[in-house]
Amino acid sequence: MVGEFELYLFGDQTFEIQPQIKDLLKHRDNPLLADFLVRAYGVLGLFIVHTGSLNLDATRSRCLGLCTGALAAAVTLPFNSRPYVSAYAPNGVTVSGPPASLAKLVASDDFKGITHKSIPIHGPYHAPHLFSQRDVEDILSGLPAVGTAQKSEQISLFSSTGVRAQNRQFAALLEAAVRQILVEPIPYEAIEQAGLVPDATPSTRRDRVGVFYGVTSNDWMETNSAQNIDTYFIPGGNRAFIPGRINYFFKFSGPSYAVDTACSSSLAGIHLACNSLWRGDVDTAIAGGTNVLTNPDFTAGLDRGHFLSRTGNCKTFDDGADGYCRGEGIGTVIIKRLDDAIAERDPILGIILGAYTNHSAESESITRPHVGAQRAIFRKILNQGAVDPYTVSYVEMHGTGTQAGDAGEMSSVLDTFAPPLSQVKRARTKDEALYLGSAKANIGHGEAASGVSSLIKVLLMMQKNLIPPHCGIKNKINHKFPTDLQERNVNIALCPISEALCSQINAALQESLGMTRPKSAPKVVFAFTGQGAQYAGMGKQLFESFSLFRREILHLDQMAIGMGFPSFLPVIESGEKEIGAFAPTEVQLAGVCLQIALGKLWMSWGITPGVVVGHSLGEYAALNVAGVLSDVDAIYLVGKRAQLLESKCTRDTHAMLVVKGSVEAIKEALGDREHEIACINSPVETVLAGPNEDIAALKGSLTAAGFKTTLLKVPYAFHSSQVDPILPEFLEVAGRVTYRQPRIAILCPLDGSVISDTDGQFGPSYLASHSRQPVNMRRALLMAQEKTLIGEQTVFLELGPHPAVTGMVKGTLGADIRWGEYQRDFVGSHKVINNLPAYSWDLKKYWMQYVHDWSLRKGDAPLISNGPKLESTTIHRVVKETSDAQRTHLVVEADITRKDLSPLVQGHEVDGIPLCTPSVYTDIALSLGNYVLQRYRPDQDETLIDVTQMDIFKALILREDALQQLLQAHADFEWSTRSAVIKFMSFDSKQQLQEHSRCILKYRDRSLQRELQGQAPVIQGKIQRLREGIASGITARFNRPMVYRAIRPLARFHDDYRAIDEIVLNSKTLEASSRLSFGSVKRGGDFHTNPAIIDSLTQSCGFTMNCNDGSDLDVEVFMNHGWGSFQMFEPMDFEKEYTTYTRMEEGPDKLWRGDVVIFDGDRVVAFFGQIAVRNSPSFHMSFFQDLRF
Repeated sequence: MVGEFELYLFGDQTFEIQPQIKDLLKHRDNPLLADFLVRAYGVLGLFIVHTGSLNLDATRSRCLGLCTGALAAAVTLPFNSRPYVSAYAPNGVTVSGPPASLAKLVASDDFKGITHKSIPIHGPYHAPHLFSQRDVEDILSGLPAVGTAQKSEQISLFSSTGVRAQNRQFAALLEAAVRQILVEPIPYEAIEQAGLVPDATPSTRRDRVGVFYGVTSNDWMETNSAQNIDTYFIPGGNRAFIPGRINYFFKFSGPSYAVDTACSSSLAGIHLACNSLWRGDVDTAIAGGTNVLTNPDFTAGLDRGHFLSRTGNCKTFDDGADGYCRGEGIGTVIIKRLDDAIAERDPILGIILGAYTNHSAESESITRPHVGAQRAIFRKILNQGAVDPYTVSYVEMHGTGTQAGDAGEMSSVLDTFAPPLSQVKRARTKDEALYLGSAKANIGHGEAASGVSSLIKVLLMMQKNLIPPHCGIKNKINHKFPTDLQERNVNIALCPISEALCSQINAALQESLGMTRPKSAPKVVFAFTGQGAQYAGMGKQLFESFSLFRREILHLDQMAIGMGFPSFLPVIESGEKEIGAFAPTEVQLAGVCLQIALGKLWMSWGITPGVVVGHSLGEYAALNVAGVLSDVDAIYLVGKRAQLLESKCTRDTHAMLVVKGSVEAIKEALGDREHEIACINSPVETVLAGPNEDIAALKGSLTAAGFKTTLLKVPYAFHSSQVDPILPEFLEVAGRVTYRQPRIAILCPLDGSVISDTDGQFGPSYLASHSRQPVNMRRALLMAQEKTLIGEQTVFLELGPHPAVTGMVKGTLGADIRWGEYQRDFVGSHKVINNLPAYSWDLKKYWMQYVHDWSLRKGDAPLISNGPKLESTTIHRVVKETSDAQRTHLVVEADITRKDLSPLVQGHEVDGIPLCTPSVYTDIALSLGNYVLQRYRPDQDETLIDVTQMDIFKALILREDALQQLLQAHADFEWSTRSAVIKFMSFDSKQQLQEHSRCILKYRDRSLQRELQGQAPVIQGKIQRLREGIASGITARFNRPMVYRAIRPLARFHDDYRAIDEIVLNSKTLEASSRLSFGSVKRGGDFHTNPAIIDSLTQSCGFTMNCNDGSDLDVEVFMNHGWGSFQMFEPMDFEKEYTTYTRMEEGPDKLWRGDVVIFDGDRVVAFFGQIAVRNSPSFHMSFFQDLRF
């Protein structure tokens, strides 16, 4: 007992010295030691006896040191030699927010669908962002069977604004490193789903958040950016900087670790994160892993090392398993200590009871894991978490799909969790079934991302309370597996199994929406309401709900009482009396103090004004918030002014009248009649004041003249001659207070001036004039606009009992609100909302494509090709490309479920079903034609592309539940005819190709352009006559709302497809001219020509036939049936306005056809030839197999 610690660790269930612990815990002088003893004894079966007196720091240091040694000793004991304790671990850590982008998947929702539906995903290695088919064939020469991988289709997209990379070149290079993390971007979505708001709680302080990522390969730096080494080569490619970019983006100043332990990298990163939490190094950990494939060398090397399957995806547990299939992926989880997560009401998806890492030092080779090493780590982790192996109902296996590896892993798992019946006293009961599975059968081996993807799979399983079927067994189970799996109650699910996987987790498993981060905060103007807006009970709900507001109101009320004024609390707390039942002094004090408290409340939430303005009485609150008047002085002035009004002015003898009209219009309506202006609120609102009888007469005259008028419920006519008696004495009162320089610019409605800290001081004469002279809000706002204090992005936030200044609060969009302060009084109600969309990133391609044979010929000096690019918003991947001297064959495809494309393929909604328009096919055709021309005939740059004979056979409809829906374009170019046939097809539910449309692409010279330009004066004369006919009624003019409302019975147009500003129609001759602008079309995307623009150019034909005087949409409708020719002579410009002309004529085949000529001013810029529409009975609209739209 001389100042030392004695450690007791036991391996049986006899605790002779347990009373010593109880005696020790009776001493409250060292709560840290007591807490440590409870945890040590409850979790590890050890305790420490304090035998001396040490200070707190020394005690803590000694405890931690001994704890480390005790852990090392405890986990070496045989598993069955220590007692089991509750699986609830007070030192556990929680997991939340696990979005993933794994093998063609965009988010965890997609991952969930793939695993639960048992869908394997794999495709050719030559994904566009990886390397070309020719590259693979060259590098893998002699290895033709190596040809599949699980790929992420979104990996080449990136948001430069998201990672604050303003320089485009830097974005292109930086994207490589960060592509693996922020490309969708996964960590941000994880933070959203976890409801993590930096600095909102003790555990989310930015200096207590660490980032831990598993990163193994460095393909981008070694393959892509190495083609052109420059200034950004290191910061844009070094994998050590990948987690650091997350720290930088969110300003997390905790540790940043890039972990490389090969295939276990992401789990090693998670282990490191857990250790940092348990040691107290961090309070929140962002952990995960990432893997992106761009280097064909590694694929070739892995194949030659006999790692890879040559027959497809990972066949985990199958007897024919022949290696793994490489997969791309990004996964992130948010980890916190359990106590913190519960205290902060986080959405807890799972609890990590323990983590441990070892190495198979005795394994024969890297492809053959050591059973003993795996068995040892399982037992260690069970000991650490105090878990009975029979209580484990599911094990997610590594399961790469090699016969030896799978058999070895199966042996170690079964020996630990379901040993042979001959070796145990008790077997698993019927209710203790053990299920096995592996995500690699679905998404391939994500290498550095494989561990976190498996963790996310298990979390999603627990969330769904479902064990998904395993899709790795193609023929029969691995013959090296034990044959008594059924007797051991071990199962491999071949169909979905419902299980209560995690009954000990208290929080419901959920997905959630976090915060959105504004780009920048706009300037905010605090506008304070004036007279006439007060009512009994104003602010009552705020008073009851927000402690800060309540505290300020009570403080201000005590000040008022201390100065001899009546308490104004009854005005706020009452909800039954009329406001007229209270004395003016109470009402005016309540109104101003309410505004002062509101100002402080908003500022506590982070909304700080750049300018303040007060209307009438509200100017006292504005002066207070701006720092001119203290709380005491503001209350004193308002109270004294109100008492003077009560003593020197007669109540209810005068009135104030709000008139919806300008000062000039009112003067013109009243003529020489006397009237007194009290307020000029805006160009269309003026307030008059005067005796009751005068105001009543003015109200009658103005109402008769067509003005809208409203009497204010006020006891006096403020800012009028009625208040003259109070002015001398109020001037004296105002001289007794202190006026300070304003800290915030003030708009002065008295004279329209703007006063800042350098413009001078307020004083008694200003306040006296303010009480008597009119309030001129109009002049004040115009002056502020002139001085650029306010602009289009300025937000006016009105503070008062009723929105009288701005009409309503415009909102605080873009302002960085301190939501933690706002929600401080509602901690018990905090909840992360489920199933809301994640932040929508502005994703663009900054990809530096791997070109030619760089990997084969490193060290040579080939020039980097700047060849034509084919990938775009409507073309996502080149499936096949072959070419010779006579012909070129191309197959491209696009996933129409992708976020940037799905709105475009739903441009027209017919009978509630959104349909794809021919304009999408046209953009693909133009892109293909342009690409082939530049790649194979670059000398013919003056050639124009003509999309001819566009025919529609079957409507393309985006399936609601589709995780992926591919649209393919098959193009066959014949150079002898300078043309190509392009077929547009998709896969049906049976994965069979079905054709939707077909066109012929032709290369032409500019002869048609010259011909049309020669006819331009004649055509423009026809347009002019159409416009002149509006006055006489020969033609009819339709504006944009009328156009799309008239066509609505036929189809609803997506907002992007509503580009017609005006149509002038002659129903007799079926001629029409339209004006178009593309301001409504969403910017962004990568197109030859935006499909919404192409579609808008053709809409006048359908409108002419469906909306003329002789049409009846209840009887028949006219549907687009394609066209004969489409040529663009100049690119379409979003900033310009275009004019079209068309005339429809019936042909012998009952099709109506018309040409559309498109003008930019007097220049012909595009031409549609022979757009065809066919009439069809309206009831046919319900049969989509007949649609021609």
